[in-house]
Amino acid sequence: MHETKLHRDETTDLQPLSVQLSEAGRYFKMFTEERAITLENLPQAVKLILEKVEKIETSLETLKAHAPEEQDQWMDVEGLMAYHPDKPARKTIYDWVTLRRVPYHKDGKRLRFLRSEIDAWLAGGYHKTEDEMQEAAVDYVNAKRGGLRYDK
Repeated sequence: MHETKLHRDETTDLQPLSVQLSEAGRYFKMFTEERAITLENLPQAVKLILEKVEKIETSLETLKAHAPEEQDQWMDVEGLMAYHPDKPARKTIYDWVTLRRVPYHKDGKRLRFLRSEIDAWLAGGYHKTEDEMQEAAVDYVNAKRGGLRYDK
């Protein structure tokens, strides 16, 4: 019977996660192809898997620690024109601001836009149904006049 030696390759700690995952799969495949997993060698197979999972966890923690933190960026009108997927005209952006359709901040006379707020605004493409708008209108009117709720 051929004996498979389990070893720990210290150089994999510096390798990308995808390489480590493929190596873990290769080791496990080699282990299972060369001999069937039995109750006798099950602890060795589990040990191998646990070592690889530990390496992956360590790599993920390292990646998280070294990942650049995204800071929210301020944009002016030109920045929003360039960032928006539709590349709107300057007048369109000013119209959106006038109609309060886009989140904005004013710095004196200058308009400023936070990238995170623009992303949320772009992602919020949900439109209410007619029934939802009717219910919101009834709730608004009733809240304003303190009246009874209108039900269909």
